[in-house]
Amino acid sequence: MLKDFVGLIALIILLFTNIAFSPRYFLDCENSIRARPLVTPVHIVPEWYFLYAYCILKSFERKVVGVIILLLRVTFFPILSSKLNRMNGVKHKFIIVVWLINFILLTKIGALELGYPYSHLRLVCTFIHFIPLISFW
Repeated sequence: MLKDFVGLIALIILLFTNIAFSPRYFLDCENSIRARPLVTPVHIVPEWYFLYAYCILKSFERKVVGVIILLLRVTFFPILSSKLNRMNGVKHKFIIVVWLINFILLTKIGALELGYPYSHLRLVCTFIHFIPLISFW
């Protein structure tokens, strides 16, 4: 227990040293830019945990379609989880792994600016995101 206490004290000293001598070390560099209320920044992105939803919203020209797709995701994915429990173990794991990789890819693409390869890749990833839902109906 003494070793754990010494480690905790060392961690607290390291944390306070960082706060005292370089408080901006872990901050984003865009936080230092002076705010201009009449100019919107070129690339605004939400926090990392909303990037997949932002990518799905940017996939469609009409934002109403993107909102409807996100509402369908929130509504029908709990139903999907109950149907996945009745499946074969290997098929279930494969679907989960593919969906998780696609989710990570949607999150990465959501932070990128609109461009040629990413606009098509967004649509493909959005479709892949909903394939488990479509395949069970």
